[in-house]
Amino acid sequence: MLILSLTCNLWLYFGIMRYEPRVYHEFDLVNTSLGLAARAPWRSDDAALRSVAIYLPQTARLSEPVRYLGWGLPASGIYGDAPLPNAGPALIMLPATASADEQARALAALGPDGRALGATAYYPGSNDAITLAFGRGTAAERLVAMIRTGGR
Repeated sequence: MLILSLTCNLWLYFGIMRYEPRVYHEFDLVNTSLGLAARAPWRSDDAALRSVAIYLPQTARLSEPVRYLGWGLPASGIYGDAPLPNAGPALIMLPATASADEQARALAALGPDGRALGATAYYPGSNDAITLAFGRGTAAERLVAMIRTGGR
């Protein structure tokens, strides 16, 4: 009976549900993606990647997924309207739903070396972006590449 139950659950969760997009929309994918990005430098042994300052919107910083994923890590910066410190590589993460004005402010906050680095995560089974990255420095670009591959 136990084997039958296990088989049914495995089939349900890994056979049927992985193809059902409604399952994925039950989770806070935006803030989970932002939290994983904030954690990314600390998953690397590369000192250059660990030096990237990650900035998140205030609303994300207060979310449960970001607080959980950031537990025990140095605090990520809070992205606002003020320019960021000019020293070192930096990454601003925004939800993909951020307006063009918000995206322009993120680039401006990074200074003249800031670049739009594109989407870092997509909704399962689609080409719809979850989060966008804006960065300064080659270490930030390398970190975004690592985030896109899930830390590999």
